Amino acid sequence: MTVIAEYRHFCLLIGVFGLFQARLEGKDVIIEPWNATVVSLPGQSEAVVTVEDIPSNYSFVLFQAHTQSENVSISSTQTFEETVTITGSHLGIVVFLKVSDSSASMYLRSDVNTSLRVLVSADIHTPADPVPGACNEVFKLENDPNIHLKTFKYSTNFQFQWGNLGFGRQVPPGICEQHQKQLLYDIYIFFLPEMDQSEDTFLTSVRKMLKASDVVDNGIKVMTISESTKSIGSVSSEVGQGAVLTVVVTDTKAGTSAVYVPAHTYSCLFQDGACSRKVDAVDGVIAVVSVICGLFLCFFGHRYLKTEFFIFGFLAFVLMSYITITKLSELNSEAAVGVSVVVGLVGGALFLIFWYFCGLPVVSVLLVGLTAGYLFSSLLFFTPFGNLSYWHTTVTYGLTFPCAVLIGPVFLLCFTKTLNILSCTFVGSYLCVLCVDVFIWSSLKYVILNSVNHQTLPNYLNITNIFPFNTNEVILSVVWAGLFIAGTVFQFYRERKKPPFPPCPAHVKKAKRLERPLSHTHEEERRPLLNERSRSDYAQGHGRTIDNHQKPAESTHVNQPA
Repeated sequence: MTVIAEYRHFCLLIGVFGLFQARLEGKDVIIEPWNATVVSLPGQSEAVVTVEDIPSNYSFVLFQAHTQSENVSISSTQTFEETVTITGSHLGIVVFLKVSDSSASMYLRSDVNTSLRVLVSADIHTPADPVPGACNEVFKLENDPNIHLKTFKYSTNFQFQWGNLGFGRQVPPGICEQHQKQLLYDIYIFFLPEMDQSEDTFLTSVRKMLKASDVVDNGIKVMTISESTKSIGSVSSEVGQGAVLTVVVTDTKAGTSAVYVPAHTYSCLFQDGACSRKVDAVDGVIAVVSVICGLFLCFFGHRYLKTEFFIFGFLAFVLMSYITITKLSELNSEAAVGVSVVVGLVGGALFLIFWYFCGLPVVSVLLVGLTAGYLFSSLLFFTPFGNLSYWHTTVTYGLTFPCAVLIGPVFLLCFTKTLNILSCTFVGSYLCVLCVDVFIWSSLKYVILNSVNHQTLPNYLNITNIFPFNTNEVILSVVWAGLFIAGTVFQFYRERKKPPFPPCPAHVKKAKRLERPLSHTHEEERRPLLNERSRSDYAQGHGRTIDNHQKPAESTHVNQPA
């Protein structure tokens, strides 16, 4: 009996030790509904996320798991079967509840060797709520509530599957095709703070996009998609700029809504360090040159006309040459920029030579006005006005953008001085703001880059341009407006009593050359035939002769008798 008892105790110890090991490998995490929780998941481990005490009037649970960069796997089964398992950094699965279910679980697995912080949540829904991704026909999950992203340098493509109307426990789902007209899909995006790629900021930002009410309050509405269009789209992106994108599906008849699993991106490979944002020497040089030229144009452009014309000629030819080279050649962006700078220097010199020899203010200021008009048109299409569906075709955009460029020159070309000063202050103030943008990574540089991308990148017209407009952008916009007003007032005040434009330098020199022989002729007419020395010598010699002739006469006259 003693041996049997010791054997039983030994077996019991082994069982407790095995249970303890299983508990460590399969960590249980109990979370509350609608309350996101950060779970620390060791490397090469698994965990079970469970939500308990679910009321009977709820029909399905939407589980989510988010990591900043590393991939994890989630499944609705403990064996991680392929048909019910998905891997990535922003994941979600739908678990439908049976009549007797009061809890639901999601199984979480890490395949990396490092410890991860995973944001998990469980959102419970009633039969009146639409089911995100319940009409999946593309991806492997039967019900796929995920948003699938494909990121490029300047854009991010997204795709999701149609949802379906909600249904109760043990009630078969409705036919997808019959209910799509009743559902509406709103795309929202939330931008993380610029230059902040910390994990804490990422987790906080994702929390703000989990509930429908929070999405509407914190996100920016990009577009609305209905059943008449495709469940795909594309938005602009910036390398290193974090963004969280999600979809809110709304049942227009019931007035209920549900949120798809938010997807996040930095538009780069976060694991490889490609998202680091550093200011190199080239950026610093560009910033210094930009602010010097900007301040000069903003406050002294019209006064020093030749320097202004060279700068505007450089800017115009750089812009035109870069667009042409990018469209017609296969050079990379760095080589295209280098060639464009050389062309810009030559173009600025040619434009200066044109003014030097021709001196036509109307023609010269026209190029200045067109350059400022390009910036104005770019600013116009940078606003929500540029996201109207009318501009998604080449014809409408290609006709409308040049019309906006011509607004300033058409109305102000008769007032060449006014057009020139306004162009100088508008472009100069933007160059000053562009210098600051290099160091704080704001989105105002995309005022120009957005237009250049439209004209150089294929299919860019189909992209919805949306950029962050946070505190940095607000401050720089105010500075831009302030410099524009200050420079305009200063230059108009300084030039109020002066001619609109100086005379052409070549004409001035020619006039001086023509006046020089004429002045010599007048001087020759007024000049004596003899110079001062010759006149004095002549006078002295003539005087001596007279004296010699007069002396005998005087003596004769004196010696005559009375």
